[in-house]
Amino acid sequence: MYGFVKNNKGVVLILVIIFNVILSLTGLAFLYMSSNERIFVQDEVQRYRALYVAEAGFERAKSWLQCLSQDQKVAGEINPFNGEVIFEPIPAAAQGKYSVSIVPDSGNSGKVEKLYVVTSSGSVGNVIKVIKARIKIVNFARFAFFSDMEYPGGATHLGNNWKDRIWTTTADIFSGPVHSNDELSICGQPQFSKNLLTGRYEVSTSSDIFYFNCKQSRTDGGTGDPLNLPSGLYPKVDRINMFKDWNLARLKSVAQTKSGLVLVGDQNIVLYNTYLTHNGASWPIPSEASTSAALVFVTGNVTIKSNKNISGEVTKLQRYLTIVSSGSSAANGKMFVTGSINVDTNTLSSEGMLGLVASNDIIVNVPVSENQVAIQAIMMTYKSFWADGWDTKFKPPTNPTAGYVGIKGEIDILGGLIQGVRSCVGQAYASSYASDLKTGYKKNFVYDKRVLNRQPPYFPRYFEVKPFVWWEEPMKRI
Repeated sequence: MYGFVKNNKGVVLILVIIFNVILSLTGLAFLYMSSNERIFVQDEVQRYRALYVAEAGFERAKSWLQCLSQDQKVAGEINPFNGEVIFEPIPAAAQGKYSVSIVPDSGNSGKVEKLYVVTSSGSVGNVIKVIKARIKIVNFARFAFFSDMEYPGGATHLGNNWKDRIWTTTADIFSGPVHSNDELSICGQPQFSKNLLTGRYEVSTSSDIFYFNCKQSRTDGGTGDPLNLPSGLYPKVDRINMFKDWNLARLKSVAQTKSGLVLVGDQNIVLYNTYLTHNGASWPIPSEASTSAALVFVTGNVTIKSNKNISGEVTKLQRYLTIVSSGSSAANGKMFVTGSINVDTNTLSSEGMLGLVASNDIIVNVPVSENQVAIQAIMMTYKSFWADGWDTKFKPPTNPTAGYVGIKGEIDILGGLIQGVRSCVGQAYASSYASDLKTGYKKNFVYDKRVLNRQPPYFPRYFEVKPFVWWEEPMKRI
């Protein structure tokens, strides 16, 4: 018999070829996927770079809006900015460029606080990203009360030590916005104003609110539930920067360039109806119709009060005026209120308003013989507002639980109070009662609501970016 031997060499060759084809196809598939992934990643990188470039343009627009003088108006659309952002170390061809436009809100006419819609377009390569936001330029004069810190070092250092806190109590009545970047301490039943549209109290913090269970009478203890504390308080909000250096530099520049009054060294200022004196020299306060700035900038300390006539009547200021004390050392930039300050708030034709701004403290320093001072001004201090002798003057002879005798010293404020670090005008017992003071001055505070429509000239400002109107437009390609 004859047998046949099969030859399998060709089969192996075919299998090798098939295997190589499969490997090649797999490699091509991986190359294709890698190429697509690389393109996708490049697109994402370009997209984010374009967004960052648009944000850079937006930040420049915010800075530009901040530097607007108070008398500058933006009537129509502005396209002031074109700039380039460099991403290192990518090639020059991939550098980003932005273009920004600013459009005033159509409802700005007649409003003190202006709104602007900012559109910033950022491009990197062939990718364009556009963001828009609404910005409000806000004046610090709008606050009835503002504090950056409620206690030196911040409330985080206080814990539950109520003795070291400065309290907002039943004596405090605010008919305007209240804000603290720190923790507010509430005892009793302070009265906050309500927003009629939202029904919420116009009080906010960037930290928290600390409640203390105050006495319900002069004789019982401090235990139990808090007394009718306001509900519906605003939640935590972003910290508001006081912009000390920028605001003071802007005020000095305006005084120098717009025929304001710039004074060097300590000054004793006395206010009259339409003029003031500084160390005996007279200066007519410009009216609102004047092109000159009704602004006094002092590089030193200021002692200030209103004039008194022969019969003892305090003269009413009938001009809109801002006075600034500023200094580079700890001894300068203080403002001493040594007597009542009065403005005309009733007669429209002769209406007055006063803004007091100090880089250092604003100190009420009144002789005991007068024991009462009225301050009609919107006051802003980048340090503290306090009363000289708050811890020694006007001590009642007895404990309030054993026949209380009221405090004789009193500070009456019509205006607003903005301060860096909250300080004292008096010291109270742990009670919700306004009159239970151990020493110092009783404070009566009334908000000057006129600031909602008109404010002291060139008063310090800040800006708000409203997150709920920030939006990002879809990516475009060119």
